[in-house]
Amino acid sequence: MDRKPHWQLYKELECLPQSIPEPTAEAAVLTFPLREAWKVLMNVLAQELVYEQQIEFLERCLDHELEENQPNNFWGKFLKLID
Repeated sequence: MDRKPHWQLYKELECLPQSIPEPTAEAAVLTFPLREAWKVLMNVLAQELVYEQQIEFLERCLDHELEENQPNNFWGKFLKLID
């Protein structure tokens, strides 16, 4: 089985012309801090989103629990439905 270098395989899959040279390791070294900062930012934002979703879920559960425990909550539910 003929194994092609990753760059050659990538060029074929992306239909890139053969005239495009393989990226140098120098460029990868220069972009490393930027890539790592981007990863950290994405992780922080994802965690914040998960935290917000958990809070919203717990608030909805608490609201539902309070509504169920109120006597004669028919009108409250009715007003929510038509709102």
